[in-house]
Amino acid sequence: MNINRLAISMLLSAVLASTSSGLSAFRQAKQIELSSKDPGSKVVTFRVSAKSLLLEPSEGTESTLFRDEAIFTINNKDKTYRVQSYADLLANAKQKAASAGAASDQGVEFKLTDETETISGFTARKLMRVNRGQPDAEFWMSPELLPPGVRKLGDALRSSLPQNYWARVHGNPGLVELAVLYGVPLRFKADQQTYQARIIDTPESSLELPSGYKKLEN
Repeated sequence: MNINRLAISMLLSAVLASTSSGLSAFRQAKQIELSSKDPGSKVVTFRVSAKSLLLEPSEGTESTLFRDEAIFTINNKDKTYRVQSYADLLANAKQKAASAGAASDQGVEFKLTDETETISGFTARKLMRVNRGQPDAEFWMSPELLPPGVRKLGDALRSSLPQNYWARVHGNPGLVELAVLYGVPLRFKADQQTYQARIIDTPESSLELPSGYKKLEN
């Protein structure tokens, strides 16, 4: 066999093998639970797959599902849900950004650093929350765990938001907003507590919209 053809064949085999391995790893949906060492301290559960992202806070009745280019806000108490398209969300964000006032010294800002760390096999990047000019929380966010559609939405939102956006709108985003913008949190420190992710496999069916729930109009 021609040596060059053999080398190319071996190279292609290696590339295909590594690509197949990466894809098969992400085909299996994951469940990420964030909690501290204290019993009963779980604050949120993320479920992710190649197409969907589901966020389930430990407190409250609402969960948030991202799939099919739309956000489903699910009320598990009333068994209802509302739908907003990514396009509508992006348009609303741009409108709010255009009307944002001047940044307030009392506002909250988020600064994405260049510091990275491998956590549970995934690359995470350090995100700092600055409150009244002082860092008061840090988050280690992994965009690798976001479905491509959600990652694309986050890229579009970040490019649309002006500098110091949260300080200008006097907002303090929750984990839903931070996940869309920066990735799934694998560790964070706030209020003198450290929360660490526990990652396990979960069935794809756990990311489905619950059957029997009624759709409400926005």
